[in-house]
Amino acid sequence: MPTLATDLIEGFSSGNTKRYQIEAIHTAAAPQTVTQHVRVGTSSSNTVGTDLVVALTTSDAATSVQMSQKIVGSVEVRFPANCVQADVSAAISYLRDIVASDEFESAVLTQAPIK
Repeated sequence: MPTLATDLIEGFSSGNTKRYQIEAIHTAAAPQTVTQHVRVGTSSSNTVGTDLVVALTTSDAATSVQMSQKIVGSVEVRFPANCVQADVSAAISYLRDIVASDEFESAVLTQAPIK
């Protein structure tokens, strides 16, 4: 499995939430962040998991003026705390395959079905 290629600098943390800055492109005027929230179960019957949210500042295509809206992408993986870990790994594998595909990027940019 490949290692993380994006350099993240740890920033704000609170409880089960951590915020990171994307080192190569983050500035105070144009924040580029990754936020991770971990759900911790209190018993074996609870649902646990991790949410990751990437938020990037963008500019208007016509005017090059920075927009107040951000580009936001997120992934959430939840699972029963007592489930088979290989099943979680399989779900992550399918998710990685879909997100890494050309079809996914096309579906996002055109807002069309992935297949």
